[in-house]
Amino acid sequence: HSTSRRQRQMCIRDRHRVVIVDGLREYTRELKGVGRSLNQLAILAHEGRISTVNLDSTCAALEKNYIGLCTLAGREQR
Repeated sequence: HSTSRRQRQMCIRDRHRVVIVDGLREYTRELKGVGRSLNQLAILAHEGRISTVNLDSTCAALEKNYIGLCTLAGREQR
């Protein structure tokens, strides 16, 4: 993308550090999936089609994702 190239150039020009993290795409894909699911649940609740939801699996997925992101961040700081 030309937009991302411009952003990188702006960061370099402003002397910000640009870090490319291998494996980050997997985590963002998972987070997007959780977000879509939560949006669908919110719509169904607003429509009155559901009233309660068990979010245990969603919380577990978010926790796993968070731990993975923290691990990636720790690797990139070294």
